[in-house]
Amino acid sequence: MKVLGIKIMGHDTGAALIVDGRVVAISEERLNRIKYSPQIFPKLSIDYCLQALRVLPEELDLVVYDPAGTDDLDKPDYDTRDLRAELGNSFANVRLEYVNHH
Repeated sequence: MKVLGIKIMGHDTGAALIVDGRVVAISEERLNRIKYSPQIFPKLSIDYCLQALRVLPEELDLVVYDPAGTDDLDKPDYDTRDLRAELGNSFANVRLEYVNHH
C-alpha cells in the first residue's frame, strides 16, 4: 500500500510517504527555506517524497491529511474540494481521508 500523509495548514506543513515499509518525510520549510512555512501548502514536500520513492501520484492508494486548523476535533474546516484543487489532476482518483493529529 502507498500512503501519503500531509499537514496542509497552520505552521510546519509537510509530507510523509510510506511505501512497502519504506518511509520518507520532510517539512516544507526545509525545501522553501521559509521558517515554519505558515499556511503554505506543502507542494514541494509532496513532490520530494514522491520522487524519493519513485511513486507517481496516480499510484497512491490513500492520501491522509490534517488541516490542523479546526476547533472541532471530528470535522476539518478545510474542504476536500480545496484539497483536490491544490493537489491537481494527477491526484484526481486518489482516496482522501481526514485524520486529526490528536
